[in-house]
Amino acid sequence: MSLSNEAFKPSIKITLNKKQKREILVVKKKISNKEFKYEKLKECPTCKSNQKIKISEYDRYGFPYKSNLCKGCGLIYTSPRFNQESYIKFYNYNYRNIYSEGGTKDKFYQNQVVKGIKVFSFLSNHIDLKRIKNILEVGSGMGGILAPFKEKGKKVLGVDYGSEYVNYGNGKGINSTLGGIKNIKKTKFDLIIYCHVFEHILDLDNELNEIKKRLSKRGVLYIEVPGIKALGENYRNDLNRYLQNAHTYNFSLITLCNVLNKNGFKLKFGNERVESIFVYSGKPQEIVNEYKTILNQLNNYAAINIKYLMSIKYVKNITIAFLRKIKLYGLIESLRNFLIIYNFSNLKKRD
Repeated sequence: MSLSNEAFKPSIKITLNKKQKREILVVKKKISNKEFKYEKLKECPTCKSNQKIKISEYDRYGFPYKSNLCKGCGLIYTSPRFNQESYIKFYNYNYRNIYSEGGTKDKFYQNQVVKGIKVFSFLSNHIDLKRIKNILEVGSGMGGILAPFKEKGKKVLGVDYGSEYVNYGNGKGINSTLGGIKNIKKTKFDLIIYCHVFEHILDLDNELNEIKKRLSKRGVLYIEVPGIKALGENYRNDLNRYLQNAHTYNFSLITLCNVLNKNGFKLKFGNERVESIFVYSGKPQEIVNEYKTILNQLNNYAAINIKYLMSIKYVKNITIAFLRKIKLYGLIESLRNFLIIYNFSNLKKRD
């Protein structure tokens, strides 16, 4: 099948627990009775082209999800999509019940801390973290990603639309507040973090304007999103598992750079996973069209899946699935996380 001729129609391959299934029905009812309202985009938010092909009609949960590949730059964007008010309600009341596979709040926080250690390590390899004093994370959840930075003596602040998670983060000593970046007044930050959040933003240009106002003169912006060219690690090279209604955009490194570059940001370092570091230069750059490359990548995922079934990663993933089924994976994961956090704490003592 060629995506240039027919929209991709994913079948649901992910395993859902009873809680997830119930919540999906709740959201579908809210969509049906128009409690969740949709909005349409007339053109690509990056290059303003109205030339596109539709690559999906539904997401991995079965929600209506029309995703479009822009012919002008290669950005994948959702339209129609929930409007801002509907997304805020979705994140506050429904999102975690669908996207979380279960487990306690403590476990979720611990997973965030481990992720924070990885982000800290990535940043320390590419910038001088000693000069970073004041840090903001947008979409911080429980604030666990900020915990390692706080351990290193940094002043941290998290913002999130989930009130329950904000309260939990404050209970853990992570300064957190309800809302988005617009709720932060006057303060300047040396580092602003968007870790698997930027793909959820509706108005990217407006968000970047808000970032500019709050980034210090030598400040650094860290953005991590799931890269459309690197679905092997978390999505088994499978578009079925990747497409999800909460993601209003799907980026490669180049299509992310296009958004940042046209707003005066310059890439300092990045990869196709996508983990990226930007600084503000104030000099907009030309957009690079990656349409053909992205289209080719999407059309090749079926072939990649055949190779994947013969790979070590496949064996690893089916092993993990079996361990989840017999209730052992959670214990192994908790032990692994404990060791990562313990080693990081000991590293702090040696510094």
